[in-house]
Amino acid sequence: GLSLQAMERDIFTLQEDFAAEFDLVVEHTCFCAIPLDRRDAYARTMAGVLVRGGILSGLFWELGEDEGPPFNTSREDLHLHFGPFFDLVEIERVGDSFPGRQDEEWLVRMVKK
Repeated sequence: GLSLQAMERDIFTLQEDFAAEFDLVVEHTCFCAIPLDRRDAYARTMAGVLVRGGILSGLFWELGEDEGPPFNTSREDLHLHFGPFFDLVEIERVGDSFPGRQDEEWLVRMVKK
């Protein structure tokens, strides 16, 4: 059966307790909120908690601004940070974004290598 557990913790420590535990991770507004110099560590952590062939799916915000947070996420950023760990199988614009985010979000599905 399915279970759900809520917790508050440093996301970069998840692999300590959940190495290769998950089939799916859903991302929304986490990647854009972390400091830019932690992006590789975030991608590595997400790969670390997923089983081989596990899916990371989410919305990534390309807000077109240099300052943050939230920090801009381009298509190139996705390949740069997640490419070493994942096959990015789907990157497309979202058709039904929240008002103010139209044409600024990427819907992404990637599979752990």
